[in-house]
Amino acid sequence: MLDTNIFNRILDGQVSIAVFCKSSIYITHVQHDELGATKKDLRRKQLLEIFRLIEKKKIPTESAVFGVSRFDEAKFSDSILYEKIKKKLDAVEKKPNNMQDALIAVTSIKNNLILITTDLPLQEIVCRLNGKAISLSEFCRKHS
Repeated sequence: MLDTNIFNRILDGQVSIAVFCKSSIYITHVQHDELGATKKDLRRKQLLEIFRLIEKKKIPTESAVFGVSRFDEAKFSDSILYEKIKKKLDAVEKKPNNMQDALIAVTSIKNNLILITTDLPLQEIVCRLNGKAISLSEFCRKHS
């Protein structure tokens, strides 16, 4: 599963979109929504084009958060794991997108998917909660 920050790294030329062509890539509506909220018009259009170009499978989030989730693309659950992830993220740094990161993380964990991210705290939290997460550089080493 790609974290939203991976699309930025592709646009910034830090990684080729081609490196993802050999893998099954998963996303949720959250990544698309975060890219769509990019403030700069040109960058937003470029990010959404990269999103469109990557062959991916879209899955629902494993939790739902009012004001963030698309309720037709989210599962309603007890949210215990989501809350645990969000609390850990907030303890590292209270960022506006911690809700989105927690939704992506809980979805990757519950679907047994490897989360690819450049966010080290998120990577560490996913791994501590028995999920799988790797850095973009590690993914590139394994798939180039």
